[in-house]
Amino acid sequence: MKKLISLILFTFLFTIGLLAQDTILFDNLLYGGAAKSIVVGPATNLFFSLWSRGGLIEYDPLNDSVTNWYKRSNSILHNNYISDFAYDADSSLWLSSSINIVYKFDEADYQYYDPGNSPLQEKPQPLYIEFDNNNELWIGTRDSGLYIRHIDSSWSFYAPGEETVLRGNRIMTIYKDDDGIMYIGTDIGLTINENGTWKYVNLYDSIGSYYYIGQIYKSSYDSLYVLTDYYCYIQKSINHHKIEPGAFEGIGDYFNGMAENSSGDIFISGSDGLIMIPPVGAIKVYDKDSTSGGEQVEQLGSIFYDKYRDKLFLNNRYKMITFEDEEFKTSFCIGCDDLPSPDTRNVFFDSDNQFWVGSSNYTYLKEDSAWTRYQTVGTKLRFAQTLPGDLFYGSMSHVWIFRDTIWEKSSVSIWLQNDGIYDIAAGRTEYPCVATRLGVYKKRPDIYNWINVGVTETAWEITCDTDGTFWFTMENKIGSYDGETVNYYSIYNSDIPPSDDYIEICADSLGRLWLETDSSLYVRENDEWRCIIPSFKGWLVNVFVDDYYNTWVLSNSNLYLMNQSDTIVFNYENAPFASRYFRGGTPGPDNSFYISSYGEITTVQYTVLEEIEEQPNTQQESKPWLSVFPNPAEGFVTFEVLGEGLFSKTDRSIVEIKNLLGQSVAGFSFEGKSVRWDTKSLKPGIYIYQIRQGHRKSSGKLVVR
Repeated sequence: MKKLISLILFTFLFTIGLLAQDTILFDNLLYGGAAKSIVVGPATNLFFSLWSRGGLIEYDPLNDSVTNWYKRSNSILHNNYISDFAYDADSSLWLSSSINIVYKFDEADYQYYDPGNSPLQEKPQPLYIEFDNNNELWIGTRDSGLYIRHIDSSWSFYAPGEETVLRGNRIMTIYKDDDGIMYIGTDIGLTINENGTWKYVNLYDSIGSYYYIGQIYKSSYDSLYVLTDYYCYIQKSINHHKIEPGAFEGIGDYFNGMAENSSGDIFISGSDGLIMIPPVGAIKVYDKDSTSGGEQVEQLGSIFYDKYRDKLFLNNRYKMITFEDEEFKTSFCIGCDDLPSPDTRNVFFDSDNQFWVGSSNYTYLKEDSAWTRYQTVGTKLRFAQTLPGDLFYGSMSHVWIFRDTIWEKSSVSIWLQNDGIYDIAAGRTEYPCVATRLGVYKKRPDIYNWINVGVTETAWEITCDTDGTFWFTMENKIGSYDGETVNYYSIYNSDIPPSDDYIEICADSLGRLWLETDSSLYVRENDEWRCIIPSFKGWLVNVFVDDYYNTWVLSNSNLYLMNQSDTIVFNYENAPFASRYFRGGTPGPDNSFYISSYGEITTVQYTVLEEIEEQPNTQQESKPWLSVFPNPAEGFVTFEVLGEGLFSKTDRSIVEIKNLLGQSVAGFSFEGKSVRWDTKSLKPGIYIYQIRQGHRKSSGKLVVR
């Protein structure tokens, strides 16, 4: 039986000498298979990025197996946001990250370029990279322009604009053909560099329209293909024309990718099928409704042709498939047995401790080692369960009620059947309530009947506290409903924090009320409001109090852990989540907190481990032999070996810097007694240094301001 959760342990060190540790347990369920792009490495394995946010997977198609999954937590990857790749003249793999860095993916020979060691501007967001025939690195950024690192280590820069050689406002892709000609697609056309000569092709003048260019390809028959969402521009010699997805029935509304096989056939994918353009003859259409194996197709994306095995690989939204002998075949799908759908929006444990997952059009129930799928329709809000145990799930047009083995649909109001329901809540009551654009409604005992509680203004968010009182946010006030009476609270009749917009509201298991304003997060306890986070990022998703009375606060983009004094103990901005967009959160068994994001369910658990005395080390010095100053540091910090005779000029000291997640963020070595090291690569915060010299080792805390 496969386990639902696989354990990843990250240790936060607060004391040195005693191994007293506060430990966070991250359990990641990463949904694999959604490949944005695929490349063939020197060992003819496939690497591909998972929607630019899941790291790299090494796949061996010969044995149909995944051999490695590289992520920030287990490799030199700075993060899991991979936007493009390129191979240099030595067949080394280079990656570009949308988080401001381009680097060589080689654990033994690490190289990188970022604003700290190159002309790349601050937050350049390098999205596209390519090496030209001279092994010079071309870097296309989101907004700043094109950077070229020459073989003599000098740099050139080309800013986009209407009068520059790089026409346009934004670079969309970079491509090199077999002749070494470089193509840069922008938002308004195509810039070509051939042996240092620049040329611009205005696609609007050529074919009467242009869109963002997603892919460029020069075929073996010397035809140039320029692919956008809405058309494919094809040029052969002086002739050119375009094709559109709407001209082919069953393909879908958009083009997503293209590739060429060994016979010179060009394949272009739409969301629902493929078209094949042969060197000679008519275009063929392979759609999912009339092609063998088409029932496996959900939504086709990018394409890659593996010439070593003569296979066409396609990104099938959440798994990889191949197209062979005019048939779609499933290749592999990582995590499909663990997570039913990567489009996870909400997670929930019901009163029977059963685990539910909600996605766009289905809800899933985890039973033993399998998932049971239930049909629902519409964009989902969240789960809610009443005191008697009735389970509800909200969409923006209806509320679904689980009866035995099916979900039944209930209409709150005929005026709210078109995206008018904003939130649902239930708790210590016999009925749920919903916040809508027409006010607050509660459900009557009849499955189909709802009634307005007396609130007719738009209510945005709603929650139910431990007393069974519903609280809801409005534009310039909040309200409450205890089953009989509606009350409103504003700056004119209460001490509610002043704000132009009350956004989210959430009640925790201690009876406290959490309120997000347009800028801050407040908590209400004993009828008093206190500001907890002055600059709250994102919007509030859920609050969970664990058995240690620590409070977990989840926003759509961050996770905070607070102690019993409501002091932030940890801020998870640097935690290794595959996706930073959190959609839902729920308390789970074993004192854990389940968080759903796109393509991932992560559980986080906080425990306090007992103090364990450090085992004696006869090889370790009995007195301190290392000094680190200044500490806190701002700029340079000095590592110095103390005492005479404790070092020699031939001794090499190895220093490793780790963050509080236990991840290595920097490292260097030095010979002799001391070294000055610049901390500019580190963000302000607390780090752990570890230094080794021969058989001796030492560690400590380094604070960077």
